[in-house]
Amino acid sequence: DILKKNNYLKPITPTEELEQHLQESVRRNSEEN
Repeated sequence: DILKKNNYLKPITPTEELEQHLQESVRRNSEEN
């Protein structure tokens, strides 16, 4: 599976994913205001 290989290559923990989403939302908010 190519998808599985990609996941193994760059493992992302749920917390890291959440942090990324948080940073993105903060960035959008600052841009809007």
